[in-house]
Amino acid sequence: MIIRGLGSHRQGIRVRSLGLGKQQESWLIGSLVVLPYASYLGLAGLAIHLLNWLVRYPQAISQRLVRQGWIGLILGLAISITVAQDPALALLQSTNFWPFFFFFAGLSTYITHLPSPLASLERWAFWLLVGSIPINLRAFLEYLPALAWRLGISGWPWEAVPVHQRVDSVFGNPNVLAAYLVIIFGLGLGLCLRTRSSPPSPANAWIYGAMGLIPLGVFCAGSRSGVVVLLIQLLIAMAMLRRHRWAVWGGLGLATATLTSVVIGGVGGRSLTEALTSSSLRVAIWQLSLPLIRQYPWLGTGFGGFQANYVPYAIPDEAVLAHAHNFWLNLAAEAGIPVIILLTSIVGWICYRAAQTYRLGRLPPETQPLLIGYGLGFLACTLFALFDIAFFDARVNVLGWLMLAALQAISDLANVSGSISPSPQGHDKPSPLV
Repeated sequence: MIIRGLGSHRQGIRVRSLGLGKQQESWLIGSLVVLPYASYLGLAGLAIHLLNWLVRYPQAISQRLVRQGWIGLILGLAISITVAQDPALALLQSTNFWPFFFFFAGLSTYITHLPSPLASLERWAFWLLVGSIPINLRAFLEYLPALAWRLGISGWPWEAVPVHQRVDSVFGNPNVLAAYLVIIFGLGLGLCLRTRSSPPSPANAWIYGAMGLIPLGVFCAGSRSGVVVLLIQLLIAMAMLRRHRWAVWGGLGLATATLTSVVIGGVGGRSLTEALTSSSLRVAIWQLSLPLIRQYPWLGTGFGGFQANYVPYAIPDEAVLAHAHNFWLNLAAEAGIPVIILLTSIVGWICYRAAQTYRLGRLPPETQPLLIGYGLGFLACTLFALFDIAFFDARVNVLGWLMLAALQAISDLANVSGSISPSPQGHDKPSPLV
């Protein structure tokens, strides 16, 4: 009787623990979904989760920070701050980096401790995708006056609304909007692939509907980088699924619609020819970082140094230029070559392990789309960073580190036992979303 009672007590504790874990995960999803709309509220929620992870998994998180080299990066950034031209500004801007190292380590550790991590990652991707629907609808509504002007439609209500050739929805900057959407688009591609191996569900309509709106939002943002990244994601997805006719035709349809819109409507109020011609200015901006890298190769100028050393109107019509419009050039100029090499090496190794997990078949077929989706999401971060820098907006920054943490966690889970196979209870098999 005592043993049976003790077993029942332990089972009750486990059930309550699982219930508390689901509640915490729900709060995490809520923080991520609300982040674009109420950034401070979302960031506060994520900060609370991070503190909770640091308390629950201190050893695992500290080991990840040390073994992967994140502590070395923090030390490199600290040294760069001490020699910066404006240490106070450099310290402030460094918060775009080192707090997210802890967030990555905490989140990736938390994922591996979830009772059904793959199902959780699928739920996160789904709600982030659905959460983008109002963002895209608002972007389209903001673009309507410009569309009416282009079509020659006059009269109320268009004349009472300012015409914006580039809209920003809830983000305050069109490029940040585009950066956010292409990351979500990568997740959505993974979910679309997942629907082909899962039973019919009402969630599928939400997935396809949200995916159809994202190219519209990117077009309304008028971001050349966003259009290019979105098309590359589609091409990769079609190449990976070239044996599936539905995937090829669906990808071609979205790509054709996007290209047609760009050819007819231009990009951000500029014709396609003008958009391509003005790209030479981006190269000129990149070249401005090279003298700084040569002059400060080891420690950089300190964060904010690019803007401080920029000569007004060195680029036509640009009195102030905040960054080099290329992540690697900008970080090399402001933090030094060793920091950018170390950061690229750490992130590159994580991505390599994720690619090997997929290539070696360490995931069952029904869960591979999750890895593809998060991989395409992080690829969007990387490609966008070649042409612009959006991590100054914490909402995009959080999303990028979420993609990387998911890749890290999936690789860890797959490599612990050689593969992730669904358990008898289905704990490792993605579950229905709604």
